[in-house]
Parts: sequence; C-alpha cells; structure tokens
Amino acid sequence: MIPDTRRPWLKASAPFLLVLAIGLVSSVSMILIKEKNEWVHHTDQVIEQAGLIAKLIVDMETSERGFLLTGEERFLEPYNLADNKIDNAIGYLSELVADNPPQVEQARKIGRLINQWKEQAAIPEINKRREVDVTGGSMARLQAMLVERTGKKILDRIRVRADLLDQVFKRDGLTEGRLLLLQVTKAMVDMETGERGFLITGQDEFLEPYDSGREMLIKYFDQLTSYCRRQSQEAIPHVEALFQDASQWQIMAGTPEINARKKMNEKLVELGEVINMVKAGTGKSIMDQIRVELATFEDVERRLRVGRIQEASALTYFGLLYTLISAIVALLLGYWFLQRKNWLGGDR
Repeated sequence: MIPDTRRPWLKASAPFLLVLAIGLVSSVSMILIKEKNEWVHHTDQVIEQAGLIAKLIVDMETSERGFLLTGEERFLEPYNLADNKIDNAIGYLSELVADNPPQVEQARKIGRLINQWKEQAAIPEINKRREVDVTGGSMARLQAMLVERTGKKILDRIRVRADLLDQVFKRDGLTEGRLLLLQVTKAMVDMETGERGFLITGQDEFLEPYDSGREMLIKYFDQLTSYCRRQSQEAIPHVEALFQDASQWQIMAGTPEINARKKMNEKLVELGEVINMVKAGTGKSIMDQIRVELATFEDVERRLRVGRIQEASALTYFGLLYTLISAIVALLLGYWFLQRKNWLGGDR
C-alpha cells in the first residue's frame, strides 16, 4: 500500500488553517461591530437634530411671548430666525430616519403640528398685537402732548390773568365780581382735575368733574361778562382774554389729550383681545402636543441607540471570546503536532 504523503502536510497545516479561520471570523466581526457603531453614531445625529428642532420651537414660542408682552418688533427676531430654519430642520430629520418609516411619519407629524401652531396661534396673535401698538401709537402721542406742556403753559397764563382781574375787582371793591371770578377759576380747576384723573386712570367717571366744570365755566363766564359790562368796563378785556385762554386750553390740550387717552383705552381693549386669545389655550394645546410627539420621537431613537450599543457590545464580546478560544485551540494543536515523533512521516 502506497503511504499517503498528504496526511502529514494536512496535519501540519491544520493550525495555520485554524489561524486563517480565526482571522476571517475576526474580520467579519470587526466589520459588523463597525457597522453597529456607525448606526449608534447615526442615532446620535438623529437625537441631536431632534434637540435642535426642540430649541427652535422654544425660540419661536419665547420670542412670540416677548412680542405679545412688549409689542416691540425686535423681540420677534429669534422667532423669524427659527421660522426660517424649522422647515429645513424637519426635512433633514426625515432624511436621517428614512430607514424607519414610522419615525419618518412622526417627524412629518411634528412638522404639521408646528405649522398648525403658527397658523392657528402664533401668526394671529402677532397680527392682533401689531394692531394694538400701544407703545408706538396713542400713548406716544399723549406723551408727546404732555411733554410739550401746551396745556400747562395755557393754565399758567390763565392763573396770571385771573390774578390781574381779581386785583381790579378788589381795587374797585367789586365783591360780586370777585365771587364770579372765583366760580370761573373753580370750574377751570374742576376741568383740569377731571382731565388729569382720566389721563391717569382711563376711567370715564373721572371725566365727570371735567364735564360739569365745562358747563359751569360757560355759565359763570356769561354772568361775569354781563356783570363787567354793568360795573367795570376796564375788566372786560381781561375777562375776554381769560375766556379765550380757557377755550384755547380746551382746544389745544384738554380735548386732544382726552381723545388720545380714549384711543389708548380702545387699544387696551384690543390688547385684552390678545390676552383672551392666549388664554383660550389654542397655542398652548398645540405646543404641548408638539412636545409630546417630539419626546416620543426622541424616546424611540434613544431606545434604538441602547439596542444598537448592546448589539455592538455583544459582537465585540463574541469576537474577543471566539478569538481567544480559537487561539488556545490553535496553540494546543500546534503543541500536539510538535510532540509527535516523525510527524512529517505519517502515523505511528
């Protein structure tokens, strides 16, 4: 029988074949581990993008609230910046989870809710607040009038004229004239007091002294004029000048300032409408839903991340264990073959 010379070489090459198998399996394991780690990194990107969207939503909501409180356009800058980015951010999020159809739909749902919040809450509230424009409209006009001090200048002039007229009456012993003049000045004080009270509070009841004072002013001016025509021709120019100043105060200060304050009241009513829109809770309800859906989306991704990390760890553990066991087996086989006598000559 011809001896089989292939068997010794086959036996001798067994450890080397085993090492080759170890290398092959290890390479496959490394490829799988790398792939799992890439999926973990991909999931991190998805979670990071979802976090960016959450930040943009917060910027829009916070910015809108700031504008509703102040009416100043600069508070809308973060809203506008976030609004310009949000659609692209949602689109990119959908692309990142393209391998997961339920998550794609979840991302699109979040996008639809954001648009719903804008259309049903943010945009209507912003537009209504712009209509109010308390700080930039009526209040500014009223402040400008008060700063100009037109009314105060006229009232100061009225007081000077009243003092001069009173001195004429006092010099000539015209007590009735002094009493009528006192009623005229009292009516002016009532008008001024009523106007100031209304400007401060905006409440109509504060205008009652103003309205009654205006009626009394006309009444006592007529009586004072008639009295002076009978008793003191010298006093008539003073009375006429006093009447002109009183009329000028009403035309240039009292009436315009009151009208400006009434306009402010109308704007404050409109501001109340803005507040009622916010109180209705439409925006809050949608925003709460957005947060829930976004949290659900992130929760799915976090669970996927945990699962992928566990899979990568398991593959790493398997690869190391397989490599270790295979190396031990290869060493034992090699040792066994080296211990045999004439291991290149066949069996013994």
